[in-house]
Amino acid sequence: MGTIAALSAAGLAAGLALTGAPAASAVTIPDDSVLYQRLERFCTRVPDLIERGERLQPRLAGDAETPGSLKHLQARIDRAEQDGRDWAAKRLELRLERRTVLSQKLPARLDALRKAKTECAEAGLGGTR
Repeated sequence: MGTIAALSAAGLAAGLALTGAPAASAVTIPDDSVLYQRLERFCTRVPDLIERGERLQPRLAGDAETPGSLKHLQARIDRAEQDGRDWAAKRLELRLERRTVLSQKLPARLDALRKAKTECAEAGLGGTR
């Protein structure tokens, strides 16, 4: 199976697993297939991804004294603008935009990962931490 076909099949299977589509239970994956190996690796990583996201949420929502928080980044932008460092302020504004989007999407991603963890455990794939 080619790399592109394997990636497409892995995406399809992961999508079926995450959406809980009835067809997902009818799909069987041979243990020696590339798709099975990719799903196994994904399922092994899921607990670590959940833990990482749960550590990130309070940091993003922290106050101006919390490094990495949105308010801390805004304070850095304000200082850069006061000092006349326009290029640095522009770069920090772009970072703030990306982190703001991340903070909005993170709860939904964590929910999807928790659901994937359950699906992986039911399928017997990956770690069961």
